[in-house]
Amino acid sequence: MASGVRVREIAGQSIVLAATGTLYTFAGSGGVVWRLIARGAPLKEAVDALARRYGIASARAERDVRSFVRQLVARGLVRPRPSRRRRART
Repeated sequence: MASGVRVREIAGQSIVLAATGTLYTFAGSGGVVWRLIARGAPLKEAVDALARRYGIASARAERDVRSFVRQLVARGLVRPRPSRRRRART
């Protein structure tokens, strides 16, 4: 999770306040992915959880998770993690 972001769980929804003051609410599939990503889970864990919970193909779940995470990064809610290749080089 990015610094300055505040989160509350209310009635099964994640209420997220960005450092900019913008408020986001994640429920359903967005809530599942948010909770995992916000605690630092690998993308694969979020993909597997989404595929399992909603009975969708892993390929579709992966596309959906990657798209959602790109949006989270663009809005400043999470920081991108270095890829394993980059970490291995440093």
